[in-house]
Amino acid sequence: MLLVSCMMLLGLLYSLCKDIKLHLHLPDQNGSDYTWHLDQSFVLVGVIIHVFSLCSSSMVEEEQYTWHFLTSTLYFVFLRATSQAIVLVLICGRILRAWHQGGVNWSHLPDISKGLESAGTFGIKSLQTVSLILVLYFTSSAFRKVQSRTILARVVMVSLFVSGFLILVHIMEDTTMIFNCSATSIAQAVYATLGITVILTSVASPWIIPIHNQKNNQIIKHKPDFVSSKKKESSLLMGIRDSAYLIGVTHTVCWCLLQLLLQQPTNSVPILLLLVQIMASAIYFSDDKSHHAQWIEVAAMYFLGMAGHFGLGNSNSLATVDVAGAFIGISSHSTVLSGILMFFITCASPLLFLLGMIDNADLGLLLQMIIGFSSLVPLVLNSIVLSAFTIILLLMRNHLFVWSVFSPKYLYVCAASISVYIGVFSVVAAVVYTCLVIFYRTQKICPNTSSLK
Repeated sequence: MLLVSCMMLLGLLYSLCKDIKLHLHLPDQNGSDYTWHLDQSFVLVGVIIHVFSLCSSSMVEEEQYTWHFLTSTLYFVFLRATSQAIVLVLICGRILRAWHQGGVNWSHLPDISKGLESAGTFGIKSLQTVSLILVLYFTSSAFRKVQSRTILARVVMVSLFVSGFLILVHIMEDTTMIFNCSATSIAQAVYATLGITVILTSVASPWIIPIHNQKNNQIIKHKPDFVSSKKKESSLLMGIRDSAYLIGVTHTVCWCLLQLLLQQPTNSVPILLLLVQIMASAIYFSDDKSHHAQWIEVAAMYFLGMAGHFGLGNSNSLATVDVAGAFIGISSHSTVLSGILMFFITCASPLLFLLGMIDNADLGLLLQMIIGFSSLVPLVLNSIVLSAFTIILLLMRNHLFVWSVFSPKYLYVCAASISVYIGVFSVVAAVVYTCLVIFYRTQKICPNTSSLK
């Protein structure tokens, strides 16, 4: 059943690529031959390399080397297009690689996190504070790109800065006495503020974002006689883009702030680096000169998410699961809440990059580009790994390290599958809801125009 579902997902992805003329192999001028682009070939070869690496217990223990290699090499392929954003992603990736030695066999070697721990709490708290400030700074920069200056965007900004202030109070443990509240109460306030912000933005954004005319950037009034079908289409696209961008940025930043609260103090800088990688990748892929197939862009974000998973100090050993962070903000024992927080901490990076998939496309291809690729590509990549490792686990059932290496890895693969499902559901639900609301509003404004393509 796993193999059949994997093949079905591959077939759907291929059909989607073919439908929107982004074939896995693009035809030449004569249309009689097919050639592979270097980035497309590398992604496919990289998936095969990763699958075969899972046959080795040593490679399972040191899987971070595989993902760091695949991510860095893929972005070096992108570097051929010469972009400053790619250089920034590579620099952040190299720092992430050196932050935690990770793995099992070489975890005793020195790295940046061990150096910070030996330096004392003052340096760590200073880095936490600087990382929090920079996250909020990048947040304000991202919100300035919202073309529709609505009151909702300002409210979300204020809410995020309030959450950042509460996290800062939580970091500086001595300040909790000044505000006469416990660290648990502050953490609960952060959970509430971030949760309300995400829900409010997701629900209200499509209703509040002004619908503009893309050509002259004027808000369309209730004048159906003077609005053409083309203007209606452009206004619909502009509204969807603004709303989806606002929702995507809010989800991404809220997730980063949540991780700054939950992760180990030494992981504050890696969280900042992951956010920088998302923003730099979005800038690069939004450039028309990138010339990458849509599925390659989504695969690159997936690679970054997996590399970031190990950059946060995780491994395929259960010993690296952060149990302490799962009790932040919980006043009494709760297996369910602690389990959810532990899942959020462990799968922080893959979920972050799945939530950060914000795409731009023409209206006719919008659903195919955003929902199709952003959903199918992660599902296909995860399905390949899940199916392959299930077979490998079956073949390795008599291996000496079946319980110490392969079984824990299978638990991580299952957790990664859940994170992919959550991320895909979030993207699909947000985009579908946004499209329906914006289309409904546009229809009310321009009821006499012809239907959209």
